[in-house]
Amino acid sequence: MDEDAKELVVQLCTMIGMIMEDTSVVALTVSGLHDDQRRCAAADIQNAAARINALAGAVTTLSAPL
Repeated sequence: MDEDAKELVVQLCTMIGMIMEDTSVVALTVSGLHDDQRRCAAADIQNAAARINALAGAVTTLSAPL
């Protein structure tokens, strides 16, 4: 893997970590929410999971041997 690809992988993994950090706050506060707020929080968590999955897929692709 060249240095540019390695740097991109690091940046993508950093983004994944930031999304996880932000989403963990949402997940940990769900118990104190009303039903409609809980549904919105669940949708936010699902959206974050999809973003993480897409970024992780990019990391996997970039990390694959040529």
